[in-house]
Amino acid sequence: MERQARSQPSLPPGPRGAAWLQTARLVRDAEGFLRKNVARYGDPFSAPIRDGTVVFTGRPDLVRDIFAAPTDVISPYAPEHIASVLGPHALILLTGAAHKHERAMLMPLFHGAHVSSWTRTMVEVTRRHAGALKTGDVNALDLCQRIALDIVLGVIFGFSDPARQQQALDLTLEFVGAIHPLQIFFDGLTAHLPAVGPLGRWPKAQAALDAFLRDEVARRRRDPLAGHAPGQTVLDMLLAIRYDDGHALADSEVCDQLRTFLVTGHETTAGGMAWALDAVHRDPAIYARLSDELATVDGGDGDSDGDALGRLPFLGAICDEALRLYPVIPYVPKRVAAPFVLDGHELPIGTGVFVASALAHMNPDVFPEPERFRPERFLERRPTAFEYFPFGGGAKRCLASGFATHEMRIVLGTLVAHHRFQTRGGPLRPVHHGISRGPARRGPLIHSAA
Repeated sequence: MERQARSQPSLPPGPRGAAWLQTARLVRDAEGFLRKNVARYGDPFSAPIRDGTVVFTGRPDLVRDIFAAPTDVISPYAPEHIASVLGPHALILLTGAAHKHERAMLMPLFHGAHVSSWTRTMVEVTRRHAGALKTGDVNALDLCQRIALDIVLGVIFGFSDPARQQQALDLTLEFVGAIHPLQIFFDGLTAHLPAVGPLGRWPKAQAALDAFLRDEVARRRRDPLAGHAPGQTVLDMLLAIRYDDGHALADSEVCDQLRTFLVTGHETTAGGMAWALDAVHRDPAIYARLSDELATVDGGDGDSDGDALGRLPFLGAICDEALRLYPVIPYVPKRVAAPFVLDGHELPIGTGVFVASALAHMNPDVFPEPERFRPERFLERRPTAFEYFPFGGGAKRCLASGFATHEMRIVLGTLVAHHRFQTRGGPLRPVHHGISRGPARRGPLIHSAA
């Protein structure tokens, strides 16, 4: 990154169609929108969307500049839109001392020994959900979403009451299913539309989840040990946060953080797992190699060593490749908050800057044959954090990325080791599900045996 005191603001070239049209194209087919414009205008390019002009890039050198910029120079993009879904106090929207303090308090829950301590639970939850499968069609995304959410509910709340856990799972799935992709670009979208059809689900789902979260926070404040298993949870940590002046988080702040972890803590992981499960069963060679590797950690009684699963190199490479080829978040949205020069252009303050993993992950100079699902590439060379960033980067990099990658390995390894699936139809296409992208729900897997 470089600064220039008296240069004139400028933008890279790009399409200049109506903002609503460019927004619709981006939401409908992000990968196609990005690749078409890079082919025509180069990287970076700019385009008008609903909230103003956005500059898109996937070039590693420019990604580095953006991720390395101070948060007072490159800030969150259109926080009011994210706030309408997750709440104004969501961790990803916080800046300055508040962001650093809450992130530092929560980080130990998602790293190191604490992540490993959840391995047995991950295996048990996966086997319980998969064990309930019948022979026949199975939707990979639905299966992985329920597994991932069940796991993350334990981390967030640690419920000892199965009925309470199930209630939280159902309310969260309804909430996520009611999110419309355009809500990320149009603040208060559902407030201006009739409460009928798919969009009509949102106000009711939002109110139901919010009431549950407020009730659970009140319960924990009254009795910190009531209704949940021993051990630190995200909610425990949020209630324990104290700032320098001694004040704690308000209930509204705690609820916003819980909502953020519920949504981002399972939806993106579930999408990556679903893509990986589908890809493994489309390539007999990959399936055979993975099966051989999984056999090395089978205890002989049909139980795999969960911690050993997390260390298997080819299994890890499969998960990495799924996140590369099918990024759950195709771009990381940022905004220029202070003078900033990108590739020789001093971007006007207020300009959006979208760091596109959907472009970076398809760079043939970094990933030869980028369209091909080839896990071995991650065993041959580890890309840099500016070439491969499925969990974002910089100060706002996903707090739970280590937990998420470990979870993906445990769940995928457990499913493949103990169940047999087949694919049906051609390759799946990515579509929006809530705030992220995952495989379309058509073209299910066929579950044949356990």
